[in-house]
Amino acid sequence: MSDLAFNGDKWGVIEMESRAEQAQGYRKEAERYAQLASSGQLDITNFARQRLAERFARMAEDVERLGSERIRRHLLCRK
Repeated sequence: MSDLAFNGDKWGVIEMESRAEQAQGYRKEAERYAQLASSGQLDITNFARQRLAERFARMAEDVERLGSERIRRHLLCRK
């Protein structure tokens, strides 16, 4: 992020921060569903909650990976 700020690319910094916030929100939801799944009985509802928790965790990873790849391409194309 310091490279982006140093180059004066404020759009990249803002996008990176918003992606980090979005990923954090997905992680928070993943934790919430994982807690709900572990606190109840073993039934279809908890199975669904566990799958939702896994999906939110993957979404957080995807958002971060997409953001870093996009920023890297942006920096490479500018040179």
